[in-house]
Amino acid sequence: MRVSDNMRYYSTIKNMNSLQEGYNALLEKLASQKKINRPSDDPTGMMKVLNGRQTLASLDQYRGNIEQGTAWIRMTDTALSGILDLLSIIGSAVDHYDMEDMATQQIYAGQVRDTRDQILSLANSQLNGNHLFAGSLVGTEPFSAAPHEAGVEGGMGARNAYTGTLVPDGVYMGASNKTYVVRMTEGGTVGTASYRISQDGGKTWGAPSDAWSGGDTILLPDDLTLTFDAGDVGENDVFYVKAYAEGYYKGDDQSLSLPIGAGNLAAYSTPGSEAFAGLFETLTALITAMEGHDAAEVEAQRANVAAARERIELAASLCSTKQLRLEMAGDSLSRLDKQVTDIVANAENADVTALGMLLSMKEIALKSTYALAGGLGQNSILNFLK
Repeated sequence: MRVSDNMRYYSTIKNMNSLQEGYNALLEKLASQKKINRPSDDPTGMMKVLNGRQTLASLDQYRGNIEQGTAWIRMTDTALSGILDLLSIIGSAVDHYDMEDMATQQIYAGQVRDTRDQILSLANSQLNGNHLFAGSLVGTEPFSAAPHEAGVEGGMGARNAYTGTLVPDGVYMGASNKTYVVRMTEGGTVGTASYRISQDGGKTWGAPSDAWSGGDTILLPDDLTLTFDAGDVGENDVFYVKAYAEGYYKGDDQSLSLPIGAGNLAAYSTPGSEAFAGLFETLTALITAMEGHDAAEVEAQRANVAAARERIELAASLCSTKQLRLEMAGDSLSRLDKQVTDIVANAENADVTALGMLLSMKEIALKSTYALAGGLGQNSILNFLK
C-alpha cells in the first residue's frame, strides 16, 4: 500500500498531539501531586475519593458528638462529686446533732440549710446554657428551693404557622413529670386538622387523629386538654404541654443521646428525677427537724440521707460507664478515620517519583516526534535522486 505524504503528516501530527496531551497531563499531576484532578481522569477512583470524603465528614460529626457528650458527662460528674462532698457535711451534722446543746443544734441547722442551698445550685448546673439534670427539658431550671404544686404549662414551636394562643388545662395526677407533644400531620382550620400525640417528649407517636372536642380543643392523656384560638394551623406545627407532679423537680425523666456511629446512639445525660429522687424532700424535713430540736426526727432522716447518697453515687458510677463507652467509640473512630484516609490517599495521591520518571520518558518521546515532524518537510524526489 502506498503511503502518501498527507498520511505521514497526519499520523505524525496525531502522535505528536497525543504525546503532548499526555505530557501536559503528567505536568498537571506533578504540580498538584494528585492522580485525579477531574472526574474524567479516573471515574472509578473519583467515586472512591468522594465516598471516602463523605465517610470522613460523617466521622468528624461523630467525633464532635463524642466531644460534646464527654464535656457534658465530665461536668455532670463534677457536679455529682461536689454534691457527695456536701452530703458528707450533712451526714456529719446528723451524726453529732443529738450530742450537742440547743445553741449548737441551731448552728447545725443553719449549716445544713446553707449546704442544701449549695446542693440546689449544683443540681441546677448548666453547660452552655443547658441544664445538666433537667432531662430533655434542658431550657427549664429543674429544681426549686420550695416545692411546687402539680400543674401544666403550654407552648409551641418557634417556626409554627399558627400564630394564636394556647390554653393547657387539667389537673395532673401523675407521679412523674411528662411532656406531651402534638404535631400536626396536615394544615387546616383549628378543629379540623389531623394530628399525632407523643407522650414521651416526641420520641414515639400515636396514630393520626382528627378528633377535636368542642371544635377547638385536643384531648390529651391523663385528662389534660390543649385549647386553641380560632385560626389555621400548618402541617408539622408543633405544640407541647409540660405536666409537673407535685414536688421540687420540673425536668423530665428522658435521657439525652447522640449518634456516635452509624445506627449507634449513646446516652450522655443524667435526669435529675433519677439522681436526686427524694433528696430535697429529705433535706427539707431534716432542716425542719433540726430547727425544731427534734432529735428523734433528725435520727429518722439519717436513713433517707444515706439512701439519697447511694442514688447519687450510682449516678456518678453510671457517668463513668457512659464516658468509657464514648472513649471506646472515639478510639474506634480514630482507627476507622486512618483506614478511610489511607484509602482516599491511595486513590487520589500521586507517586511523585514515578511521575518524574514518566515525565522524562514522555519528554524524550515528544522531542523525538518533533524532530521527526521537522524532517518530513525536507523529503522530496530530488533527495531520493541524489
